Order: sequence, then C-alpha cells, then structure tokens
Amino acid sequence: MACLKCASLLKSCKGVQDSLWNATGLRWFQTSVPVTVGQQWRLERGQAANNTRYGPLTDMPDYSYIDGRPTPLSKGQVRRRWKRIGIAKRIKLLVGEMNEARENYALKQKKEEKQKEEAVTRRLKPKTDQ
Repeated sequence: MACLKCASLLKSCKGVQDSLWNATGLRWFQTSVPVTVGQQWRLERGQAANNTRYGPLTDMPDYSYIDGRPTPLSKGQVRRRWKRIGIAKRIKLLVGEMNEARENYALKQKKEEKQKEEAVTRRLKPKTDQ
C-alpha cells in the first residue's frame, strides 16, 4: 500500500515526466537493456563494446618521462594484465584438452577399424572343391 500512497503523492508532482507514469499513477518499469552510444559501431569494427575495456587509452601509460625511462604500471593495468594472463593460461589448458581428446578419438577410431578387420579375417571360410 505504501507504493500506492507514494504514487498518489507523486501524481501531482510528475510534471514533464508524463511518459513515465501509466493511467493508475504507477511508474512504468523499463525492461530493455540500454545500448551505449556507439556500441554497434565499435562492434562492427571489431572493437570492444565499451570504450574503456581495452585499447590505447586503457592499456598505455597516462604519461611518459622525457629521458625515456619506462613509466610504472597503474593498478588497473596490472590487474588487467593478470586477468589476461589467467585467461591465456585457461585457453592453453582447454586447447591442450581438446588436442588430447582429438588424439584419443583418432586412436579409438583406429582401434575399432582394426577390430573390424580382424573380425573379417577370423570369419569362417567357405569350403572349396578340391
């Protein structure tokens, strides 16, 4: 009931936001996910959907020294590097498992073929007239 009381109190204050209120005075809920500006354009070009995920502005240092020495990494850069290292290790592990599964499957197929050939050679031979 508190929501209806709030709705009746706010009904007089809705002003410009008429599109947000339905006929009963209750607020509409938005159920769709908003698309960020330029997201589709970036995705079509193979870039990140969010401009702060990766790229030169995110991955490169914010400043550089005049004498050319390297700048220290920020906490975010270190965190992203460790995350990417973890992802790379996981990919390497999964690819290794896939290769192992392929090899096992190929060995299994060869073994089954060999068993079929042996079964054919062990069959009873027909009698011959001699």
